[in-house]
Amino acid sequence: MKKNILIGSLLSVLFAYLSFRDISLPQIIAGTDTILDGHAIAALGAMFAVQVLRSLRWGRILRPVEKIGALSLFPITCVGFLATAAIPARVGELVRPYLIAQKSQVNMATALGTIFVERTCDSLAIFFLLAALFLFTPVPDWLFHSGIVLLALTLLLTAGMITVCVIKENVLFRMIHFTLRWLPDSWVDKILRISRQFVSGLKIMIDLRELMQVFLYSLVIWSVNACAIYLLFLAFDFNLPPVASVIVMAILIVGIAIPAGPGYIGNWHYSCLLGLSLYGVPKTDAFSFAVMYHFLSVGIIFFLGSIFLPFSGFSFHTFWNSFKTRPPAD
Repeated sequence: MKKNILIGSLLSVLFAYLSFRDISLPQIIAGTDTILDGHAIAALGAMFAVQVLRSLRWGRILRPVEKIGALSLFPITCVGFLATAAIPARVGELVRPYLIAQKSQVNMATALGTIFVERTCDSLAIFFLLAALFLFTPVPDWLFHSGIVLLALTLLLTAGMITVCVIKENVLFRMIHFTLRWLPDSWVDKILRISRQFVSGLKIMIDLRELMQVFLYSLVIWSVNACAIYLLFLAFDFNLPPVASVIVMAILIVGIAIPAGPGYIGNWHYSCLLGLSLYGVPKTDAFSFAVMYHFLSVGIIFFLGSIFLPFSGFSFHTFWNSFKTRPPAD
């Protein structure tokens, strides 16, 4: 884990260098003087709504395992996303499952399964939005072909989750047992138990009605995200079409998926620059936009997470030791 954090931090430094070079601090300050613009405040409201929607969606995914109220999930969601942003190399992704396991009957492996479903629905929703845009607006060939490849991989992963991990889960467990037969029986039993718990978090994948509701939540979440970006376009007086917000959002999502340092610094800014360069936005203006968007988006995550962190019972020391002493299963 420490090695991943180090590599992620180095990648963040690289992306930060590629973003910051040839740009002076006075230019950045001058470009972000609209931070109190009404459009920026509206964008901040949209970002808050996204956090609320995320907690509601997670409740839907958890429902086949345990019904947990939104008032309980919202603080955990806020602290979890704070950890994801603050801890390098996306190690913080494990904090939400860790916290829900401390505060409910859902064990951590099962919670990880629900996060897996959540991320898959996110990918499908983003690709759905992109596919709709591809019909109405020209995009670079590299973006189109990359989208097709990633969509194919996501669909393959989804099919695998349904057919192997859920519908034919006993086949999966027999395959695991056969593959690990050279290990001590106690180890194999522990791995099989964790695997079964993880698969139980995927149960919603075979309930088409519930799965469609989760997918619709995902569409709304990313549509609201795109609206926040477009509102910031207006704050910066960028003469860009609404579809540009979805393109920038998609590139940004891929960029921050790369393990990096705290706060997505570097990845975030370079991804915004890359997306806005497709529309001819000058680098200085694009970087000022990236700084403001990063400040607001990560800022709302840190603000909400900091409010609930003292009441969450989360301790990084305990969290870290839980992975050094035993598998995160129970």
